[in-house]
Amino acid sequence: MLTFVSKYATAAHLALLTVAPLFLFPFCGEGEIAKVLFWLSLLVASWVVMEPSPIGDEYPHDARRRFAAEVVKDPLFWFSVVLVVFAFVRSVNGGVRLAYDAEAVEWSLRNPAVGVLPGCVDGAGILPFAACVALLVGLQGFRHSIDGGASVAYLVAASIFAGISAIVAVCAFAFGNQSVASLVKCEYLNPTFIGTAYGVHLAGGLVALFCCVERRWVAAEMIVAVGMAASTLGLVFFAPIATILVFGILFLVLLLVSAVLSRHAISSAGWLRCMILLLPTVIVAIVAFMLDSDFAFMSAKREALLSFSILPDGFREVRDALSGISLRAWKDCPWLGTGLGAFPLKMRFVATQADWSVVSPFQCAPCNGFWAFLVERGVIGASFLVVGTAILAWTYIARLVFSRSPRRWRGIHFLAPLTMLALVAVALVDCSFMRADVLLAGGAAMALSSAALPAEGRCGKTDEEVS
Repeated sequence: MLTFVSKYATAAHLALLTVAPLFLFPFCGEGEIAKVLFWLSLLVASWVVMEPSPIGDEYPHDARRRFAAEVVKDPLFWFSVVLVVFAFVRSVNGGVRLAYDAEAVEWSLRNPAVGVLPGCVDGAGILPFAACVALLVGLQGFRHSIDGGASVAYLVAASIFAGISAIVAVCAFAFGNQSVASLVKCEYLNPTFIGTAYGVHLAGGLVALFCCVERRWVAAEMIVAVGMAASTLGLVFFAPIATILVFGILFLVLLLVSAVLSRHAISSAGWLRCMILLLPTVIVAIVAFMLDSDFAFMSAKREALLSFSILPDGFREVRDALSGISLRAWKDCPWLGTGLGAFPLKMRFVATQADWSVVSPFQCAPCNGFWAFLVERGVIGASFLVVGTAILAWTYIARLVFSRSPRRWRGIHFLAPLTMLALVAVALVDCSFMRADVLLAGGAAMALSSAALPAEGRCGKTDEEVS
């Protein structure tokens, strides 16, 4: 029993941390979500440190000693600590707001309280700070605290947790929850969509299904199938048609890759179970698109899909205008940016008359995630995203190229590159990757794929030895 807890409890806690924002968004504001995420991160950190998965014949104290040694040598850990400090400074350095100068009879944009430090609109930085803390804990847990079997357990737990949260969110919408009702419209005035996180968890669930069949975890197979079907519901309800298509393609490609790589490891009965368990996901997607009457938003998505009108009418003109506005706003504050949440305020000072002819005054962000990240965080803030992603990518590439340990390819090895391609694709038309739930799910996918590759010189069993 103690071995079971040591091996899988940490994975379950990491899954809960990753999915927590999805449970909370129908009922809590950003401040409440940030508080829960922060304290939950500290709880999960205790599990990550005290109960790392033993590898081979390790005792628990040996696993803890190995975990501590690996974390200290991990450049991503120290980089993440700097990121957390940076995010904390930005979250407390508020004060960015519109101010009226009565003598000059003009409006201006007030700088943060300490102008030489990164800042934010009051309250806008608390959730990104909590997300950075959760990301620090999660990445170290995925990289050093769980092994191959526990990684599959994480995918199973994350799939079912995400599925439950999707069902709760859809039920909240059906019972008239106003915050959820505003999200199902998927308007590009505020181009951050919760459905993107469900798309990432859907991909993780597919990988988990093949891993469970291969490892003969029969009891977990049905759980994953239910989670995938529910995540599909969340994707269809809470994402625009462009995002749905991107993750639909990701699902099909990952299905093909997993099927080809597992063809010699899964029996005929296993293949039959896989196909049967994938049916609920397909059926849920079809039924959701057939909804009509009270679900007028779904009728619009169906018509857009059938007519290949993936993006709204006039979207290209709006995005081009917003890109021009973003460029001018960034040039005013190139290093630290305008501050989190300040784009809709800064836009009023740099938009031209021609821009206002196509851009709504209620626009909250550019329709391009890369511009949104650069204009509000500046070069310094954007460099954290680039460097952190580069460290994760280097781990993946280094193990892929330089490790001489034996490996057999599986779908989990391709989860990171395919998921990142999908997130880059949707970032061209929205800002969803900046959400805490998407950031945590995407970071988990990248860390798990690199951790699934055998590390040179690591003791004990690798993921290549299927339990």
